[in-house]
Amino acid sequence: MLHDTTLSGQPVRNRGLVIGIVVAVILVTIGILKATLQPSAPKDAAAVGQVTVGHTPPENFSGITAAREKVEAQAKERAQTAIAEHEAIIENNPRADDTPDRIMAVGNLYSYQIGDYASAIQRYREVVDRYPAHSQTPQAYIELASCYERLGNTDQARYIYREMVEKLDPSLQHTKYAKQKLEGK
Repeated sequence: MLHDTTLSGQPVRNRGLVIGIVVAVILVTIGILKATLQPSAPKDAAAVGQVTVGHTPPENFSGITAAREKVEAQAKERAQTAIAEHEAIIENNPRADDTPDRIMAVGNLYSYQIGDYASAIQRYREVVDRYPAHSQTPQAYIELASCYERLGNTDQARYIYREMVEKLDPSLQHTKYAKQKLEGK
């Protein structure tokens, strides 16, 4: 039950005004919380992923970019170290059973970690040419064609796919994939 006095014992004046202010404060607080916690949806579905002209990125955007660039540089440095280690092992024992796997790993590091597709192409081609019967050869062909595609050299990629169809077992998934690529699928 509500009393008509305050905590100090004074009579409450303008009870309606006090209740109105309390309700307004609660509604404003709910509105602020809702706006803060709910992600805003774009007004137009076509606007998803678009940058608004004149929009200033948040202040910490450059800090995030710098941190991402630092992580990428560290990953490339680790990839270069791994490449050097693999190549030293290959040089010291080129006839080792794992040599094709190591050459393939070097190609993958160049392709996926460093983005040096020309160097990756050399490694994948080495696997294809020197180890045609190795289990890595079908994947080396796929990676080889993929590097050419990333470089925009679709003619050379198609050449690789044709080479796969001619040289690899037709029952392999890799060969079936090459046929699909040649058919434009």
